[in-house]
Amino acid sequence: LTLKLGMSLDGRIADRAGGSKWITSPASRRSVMKLRGKVDAILVGAKTASIDDPSLLCSRPNKPFRVIVDSVGAISPAAKVLNDEYAARTIVATTNKCPESRSLAYERKGAIVWKLQAVDNGLVSLKELMARLGQLGILHVMCEGGGSIAYSLIRDELVDEYLIFVAPRIIGGTKSVPAVGGKGWPLPSCPRVTFVGCVKSGCDVMIRAVPA
Repeated sequence: LTLKLGMSLDGRIADRAGGSKWITSPASRRSVMKLRGKVDAILVGAKTASIDDPSLLCSRPNKPFRVIVDSVGAISPAAKVLNDEYAARTIVATTNKCPESRSLAYERKGAIVWKLQAVDNGLVSLKELMARLGQLGILHVMCEGGGSIAYSLIRDELVDEYLIFVAPRIIGGTKSVPAVGGKGWPLPSCPRVTFVGCVKSGCDVMIRAVPA
């Protein structure tokens, strides 16, 4: 699993109004499109899917699966990922908190719906999700989700690689959105990484890291 983060210099992925387009440079966005063409699946959370309504497509002929982690069936059946010619390659990972009418609406669009174990006050079990993806033959997933899903993946030790695009911007403020949300960790026990690469990406810097 590759966790891709695009952030400001002070680690923010959106301003206090939720604005996030575009923090990183066009060169970085082109790099992400190329990366999409090399993975088996792209994963985002329900909030990203609802607010940004991304297509999560790439230019390669065989499109990667699009995996939406949505514990309660929050995404609209009108979302792009459910209404293009690749809807059958969209997986909605949810729980029993998703109304049956909603899951049937996703299936009628052609999507695959998985009702998985609920953990952490009703959230989708990401460990079970990764196991199901592996059973489907999906071996490389890139997460482009927000701070909440980034936190959960790091906490559950599911991240194999970090790709961090850092833009030369400072957003600041206590109400802007951090790249990694959740409860955080005390400094002595916080997760550590090892930097394995750093290159320019337009006006940004792309850092590649792995868990220490």
